[in-house]
Amino acid sequence: FHSYFSAWKTRFFLFLERILSRKCHLIVISPHQKKEIETYLNNPPSLSLIPLGLPLKSLSQTPLTLTLRKELNIEKSALLIGWVGRLAPIKNIFMFLNVAKTVHSLHKEVHFIIIGDGNMRAQVQEWIDREGLQQKIHILGFRSDLPNIYHSLDIVTLTSLNEGTPVSLLEACACSKPVVATRVGGIEDIISHGETGYLANGDDEESFSNSLLKLIQNPSKRHQMGRNGQKRTLQHYDINRLLQDLHTYYDNLLLRTDSQTSTIF
Repeated sequence: FHSYFSAWKTRFFLFLERILSRKCHLIVISPHQKKEIETYLNNPPSLSLIPLGLPLKSLSQTPLTLTLRKELNIEKSALLIGWVGRLAPIKNIFMFLNVAKTVHSLHKEVHFIIIGDGNMRAQVQEWIDREGLQQKIHILGFRSDLPNIYHSLDIVTLTSLNEGTPVSLLEACACSKPVVATRVGGIEDIISHGETGYLANGDDEESFSNSLLKLIQNPSKRHQMGRNGQKRTLQHYDINRLLQDLHTYYDNLLLRTDSQTSTIF
C-alpha cells in the first residue's frame, strides 16, 4: 500500500481493495501484513493468515561445487556480501551501493554481489563506474543457480522500501546465512533482530553499515546467526506446512458453506 505506485494509483487500488474486502475472503502472508491491511481496509470481515511455504530443505543442502569466487576471480579468503532482487525503485538498490562504499572504505577485502536485473541496471552500473568500484561490486543479473549463489555468500542483505515476505531472505536463511535488512513490511516476521540477523530503519544507512561491520568482524556471530535462521526458517516456512494450512483453510470454507446451505434449506 505504499512505495509501489504513484499516489493516485495507490488511492485507486485502495478503493478497489476496500470494496472487494467486503465480499471476498482475504489471505495475508505475514502478521505484520495482517496488521497493515486491517488498518488500511478498516478491519475487513474475513481475513486469514497463511505464511509462505517453500521447498527449502533441498536448498539448505550445500551444493557439491561452490564456484562463484572462481567465476569472479575472487580470492578464497574474501568475504562476499550479497543483495538479491529486482533492480527497481522499490528495492532501494542505491542504499546498498552507498553502504557498500562505506564498508569498502574500511574493509578493502570485501566484495559485494548483486544478483538480479531490471530497468535500473544501467544506472547502477554507471554509479559503480563513477565510484571506481568495478573490481568490488559485481552485477550478476538473473541466475538459475541460486543454491550455489547463496552458499557462496557470507552475508545476505535486503534494502527494500516495502516487502510482504521476501523469498530471498527465506532462501538465504535456509542456506544458513545471516541477514542485514531494512525493518519494513513483513521482514520482522522472518528476521529476529540480534538472533538471525540485524534490522535497520529504511533510511538509516549508518545503522545498516554498522550492522554489516559487526558481522564482517565477527565470524562466530555470522555462523551462529546463520544456524539460528536456518532452524527457524525450516520449521516455519516449509512447503509442507503451507500445503497443510491451505488444506485446512479450504476445508473450513467448505464447512462454512455447508452450514449456510443447511440453514437456508
